[in-house]
Amino acid sequence: MDGIPHFMVSAAIATALFPVYGWWSGLALVGGWAVDFDHYMFYVLFFRDLDPLNALRYFKGTDRIMPTFCLFHTVEFIALVTVVSFISIPLFIFSLSLVIHVFLDIFYDWRIAKSGLERFSVLVYGISIFLAVSRKNR
Repeated sequence: MDGIPHFMVSAAIATALFPVYGWWSGLALVGGWAVDFDHYMFYVLFFRDLDPLNALRYFKGTDRIMPTFCLFHTVEFIALVTVVSFISIPLFIFSLSLVIHVFLDIFYDWRIAKSGLERFSVLVYGISIFLAVSRKNR
């Protein structure tokens, strides 16, 4: 999913939370928009290229070599952040916007892009890569 809808939704969350939580509500932008930094991390690790413009072109394109794995989008990371969010208000704001961000991505991947949801779990992604490699080596 493009970053603009994520930014708009995160800004709306921050705006809605601002009267209650003040400037802490700005963390909604981190959880809901800047969390996509893991896309860049994936690109750098996979292609060994630090150029952010090349990464942006790769993720905007439709000719991806393999499904992307983004650690901050996994069920396991979200579960961890959700549990930790009970510790403080800033972590709660971050986790709220992160959960909404990932639900938007899941909806987009499943409904719009018609792609699988295996990239949203470390365990399932690992198993799917293992099975793909083992089938290829037969």
